[in-house]
Amino acid sequence: MARPMLDDIELEQVQEIEVEEEHVLAQHSIPALDNDFLQRLDRRAARVTLQGVLTGAEVGERLAGLREKYRAAQPVSFVTDISAATKVEKVLIEELGIRELAGMPARFEYAFTLREFIPPPEPEEIPPPVIPPRRIDPTAGTLVVEVTVEGDPGFDFSTVTVAVEGTQDDGTRLSRVLTNRAENIWTEEEMPLGRYTATATVTNPEEMSGTASGQVRAGETTVLRITLRRGTGIAKAFIIHFRFDRAFFEPCMREVLERVFNYAQANQNEKIVVVGHTDLTGPPEYNQSLSERRARSVFAFLTFGTDPTLRAAAVSDLNELRKPKTVPPTAATINDNWGAREYQFMLQDLQFYSGNIDERHGAQTDAAVRAFQANNGLPPTGQVNEETWPVLIEAYLGAAALAMPVDRFLRNAKGGCDGGMLKWLGCGEQDPVRNTQDAWRPNRRTEILFVRVNELPCEVPQPDTFNLPAPGGAVSSSWCLGPGNRDARCCFLTRGANPQPNKLLVRPAEPNKVLVSGTVTFDDDTPVANHKYALIAPDGEFLHKKADGAADLGESPTTGRPIPMRTGADGGFSHPAETPVGVYTLELLELGVETNESTLVARASDEPPQEAIGNVVCFTLNG
Repeated sequence: MARPMLDDIELEQVQEIEVEEEHVLAQHSIPALDNDFLQRLDRRAARVTLQGVLTGAEVGERLAGLREKYRAAQPVSFVTDISAATKVEKVLIEELGIRELAGMPARFEYAFTLREFIPPPEPEEIPPPVIPPRRIDPTAGTLVVEVTVEGDPGFDFSTVTVAVEGTQDDGTRLSRVLTNRAENIWTEEEMPLGRYTATATVTNPEEMSGTASGQVRAGETTVLRITLRRGTGIAKAFIIHFRFDRAFFEPCMREVLERVFNYAQANQNEKIVVVGHTDLTGPPEYNQSLSERRARSVFAFLTFGTDPTLRAAAVSDLNELRKPKTVPPTAATINDNWGAREYQFMLQDLQFYSGNIDERHGAQTDAAVRAFQANNGLPPTGQVNEETWPVLIEAYLGAAALAMPVDRFLRNAKGGCDGGMLKWLGCGEQDPVRNTQDAWRPNRRTEILFVRVNELPCEVPQPDTFNLPAPGGAVSSSWCLGPGNRDARCCFLTRGANPQPNKLLVRPAEPNKVLVSGTVTFDDDTPVANHKYALIAPDGEFLHKKADGAADLGESPTTGRPIPMRTGADGGFSHPAETPVGVYTLELLELGVETNESTLVARASDEPPQEAIGNVVCFTLNG
């Protein structure tokens, strides 16, 4: 019989050999039955135990080699006819016991416990994951704005508003308030390509502001870092916008004044400054008077209900504004030359005229004038004459009278001179929102500014129309804020990307943005398709696009009249860019027959039918 071989050692005189093999079985009961079944889970590695005696001069050396393999847990070969059935070819030595017998040189007793060696499975070849190449959006990049406050690393950045303005690569203007903030970092991951200025503003508990500019490129991350420094004042602006070459306060702007009044009540520690502006068309001297007329008009509506003195002054001011100009274009004047368009608006707002604002004194307008005159004890001539104008103006002012307290305005006072409250200022064409020689409605505006200062930070020259004519009531004949520089009438303001020390940075009082879309339908839900319209944003911009999709001023370059857009086949209209929250004006420029005056009127869908009184619809979007 062949002797067992362990590695290269022949195991002679084997006195005991034991082989242990077993299968692994799992017992499972069968629900609702008494029987069960056994599941075979394969077998365990065989275990072999050997005891015996080895002799010979070379045995000690071979056993020493075997001990090294035992310590290294190295598999060794094992051959025996006893274990043939198990097909054990290699084993690991689990236990190794060797004793040299005393008095018997080169004679050893051994006791081995061997465990069948089952090689581990070959490692599965798992190919490395395929990481697709990063997709670069050719139309967008990532904009990151990091804001710090000088000397205050623990500042509460939840009080910071970050707004981005600029021009996209396709020429479209973009204005957006960022909302995705983590600590002091704002991230906009799908920012259209273009060049932008980010402005960070804090208004409470103190005022700070700062800006940074950069270019957003496809697939890249642009990081803008803004450091806020204390001492930069903020002027929060509400906008009243005007038609070209007019200071007439249009009915939709009443809703803006309601927002102004609510803001004033909620922010009692802020003062009001009313400042008029124009676009850059026309002579500077003419534009200066026009800007002052616009500011004067807004002030009249703000204070008509404050007290009898200011009420009389408001009527007197607007009655002077409506008169025809009788002086050369470069001479100072408060005459604004109102006509059919203006009294159509007023009669419509007072529920006497229902039809298009078409600037024509036709039969429908004539009937409206007669009805108003009869209702107010005037001779029903059908003409808005010298007797009718002041009555119509007072009724228009009183339709939704506001009563802004006198103490909410800054004072026309300095160095012992006290001229009462600072009612209004005019900056002429010196402070455009956008520097364009074309007519552009956002430049034709009056800003109602809320500030946290007690006086303006620079000397301001006396307005050109300050003493023309005395508007009546509590009017000061003293100008206390000058003399100032007539070429820097807006020395106290800065805007956009140019914050400056000792100036007030103009920011929107309502900085949030919306996407505008809607539909125009008849009462039976039939679309008003392919009809001309003009949509005016709260900042005065005509939301208009050229045929190629590029940005456009939205009005004719010299007359300021809107370039019409057209509704879609479903009566729909929309604007692709975000625009400010606030009061929007929709003018339907082509309704009904184009003879005399149209009888078709429109209203917002959430208004009752009696609100359908003309082709101009006002609606408010808050977000």
